[in-house]
Amino acid sequence: MALLFLLIFVFIPWQVAFLGSWLIHLYTCASSKPLEPLHGGAVSNLYSPSSEFSMRLAGREFNQEGDSKTEEVEKHVRSQKYCRTNNYHHNTHILLLMMWLLPLAAPVLAVWVKTLLTAGFTTPFSGDHFFPNVAPFLILTDFASWTAEPLFKKHR
Repeated sequence: MALLFLLIFVFIPWQVAFLGSWLIHLYTCASSKPLEPLHGGAVSNLYSPSSEFSMRLAGREFNQEGDSKTEEVEKHVRSQKYCRTNNYHHNTHILLLMMWLLPLAAPVLAVWVKTLLTAGFTTPFSGDHFFPNVAPFLILTDFASWTAEPLFKKHR
């Protein structure tokens, strides 16, 4: 992250980093979509760890020890579904915000690419190199792309 901030400060405008962050977050949102509805429905996925099939198998494993273990497994599976759905919704809202900010970055990107093509790397680009403009989005996108934890936890 520090290397990326240094590149933004020295060479590339922050809009390039914002576009890269948007692309990574778009991929994160597309690949983290929950395959099952939270409150039941017609869609089911037998291969996901939070499916009814795995819940029934886990229930059979613990059924010899009593029904309390089966209830614990069901509660854990519901908690995983809820966390996964919440993460998906949080990521989608962040992507929507980034999508709204994307038209502000596009004109600068076009000028930067044109400057690189016409003048080359020898001419210094005097664009926006203030990396705190894009730092929150880079950090949030990085965190959302590798963690399964909720982005925003509700504390009581």
